[in-house]
Amino acid sequence: MNKFTYFSLTAILLAIACVVLTYLGYHYAAMGLGLVSTFLAFAGGMRESYRWQACTYMATCVIYGYSIAPSGHYLLAISFLFLSFIGMFRVTFYKQMALTKFQWLEPVSFMSGLALYIIGNTMEGTGWAGWVFPLPWLAGTVFKTFGVLTDIKEFAALGKLSYGAKVGSPAPAFSLPDQDGNNVSLADYKDKRHVLLLFVRGDWCPTCHIMLRTYERNKEKFEEKNIMLLAIGPDPLGVNKDMVHRLGVDYKVLSDEKQEALKSYGMLFQGNSPFAKYKEGVPLPAAFLVNMKGTIVFSTDPRKAGEIMKPDAIFSIIEKIS
Repeated sequence: MNKFTYFSLTAILLAIACVVLTYLGYHYAAMGLGLVSTFLAFAGGMRESYRWQACTYMATCVIYGYSIAPSGHYLLAISFLFLSFIGMFRVTFYKQMALTKFQWLEPVSFMSGLALYIIGNTMEGTGWAGWVFPLPWLAGTVFKTFGVLTDIKEFAALGKLSYGAKVGSPAPAFSLPDQDGNNVSLADYKDKRHVLLLFVRGDWCPTCHIMLRTYERNKEKFEEKNIMLLAIGPDPLGVNKDMVHRLGVDYKVLSDEKQEALKSYGMLFQGNSPFAKYKEGVPLPAAFLVNMKGTIVFSTDPRKAGEIMKPDAIFSIIEKIS
């Protein structure tokens, strides 16, 4: 059962209070609570990335728009709905959209939302408050739009790259600490277990949360085939420990702060992301299946990030190596 986070639950309560205050005529108080509720709902969605949290964020945005012009034509409510798609809609439907499909979504959502924001404030005579109160939220929306478009551009450039770890080649060795500080080496499992390596971009990446939970739901199938799940990311132990607890993941997440394993598997891109800064580059999401002999027998394509969300593709390979 999906748990309510402090951020999301508080956002829901504030959104309800916003509606009540709007109805009672406390205009500025309603707008203030509505603004805070949108930020909290977004923070909750980024921390755990459940679909209901995305819906909560979009609902709080609509309520906030309504609180600015409750007796008008609801153009601001519709405006904020369009703008709420940015960042959340792609995450919610990542299996279908990945990062490079429907690239028009964010620009169209932003331009439509911005146009309705201007038209709504002009037509409905909201006064200075209707223009000024949403500015912090709009600034965040501009940043999200820029970040998503930058990420899409970076992934589009991956088609020109080649990667060091190939199917049929020996898996590069590594020795990294897990979320509890225990050292884990790939060599620990040689001649004992197959290993499925999941490379994640970091706790800042909401689609990585979804990916980790997706493989958690299929954990028993992997265990039946004697496959050990290991996730590898660039975050430090403390961040990984919090993430594992928060997401309810019951397998090891290894800390590759120096990004040596990420680099040896070719899972680093020398680009820029406005969402996270790492010394060696931006991590790429991918899965590698390593058999007991230490050979890579399957990998997803980091240029097609949606592939890692479909563990079913691995099961046919599992049958051949078990």
